[in-house]
Amino acid sequence: MANNAECPKLHLQNVRRSVTITIPLDIAETLQGLIDGSIGGSDDDEFNRQMSIVLKKLDKAVNKHYV
Repeated sequence: MANNAECPKLHLQNVRRSVTITIPLDIAETLQGLIDGSIGGSDDDEFNRQMSIVLKKLDKAVNKHYV
C-alpha cells in the first residue's frame, strides 16, 4: 500500500464518466441483436433503461456504415 502516497485522490471532475470501445461491425451488429432481444425479454426495468441507451448508441454507430 505504499503506492497510495503516489496516487492523487480522484475528484469527481477528474473521473472519466464514459468509455469508448472499437469493435468490428459484424460483432457490433450481433451485440445490437442480443441487446434488442434482451430488452424485450427482461423484467428488470433498470436493465432495460440502461440497455436502451446502449442500443441507441449502437444503432447510431452501425447505421453510419450503411449511409
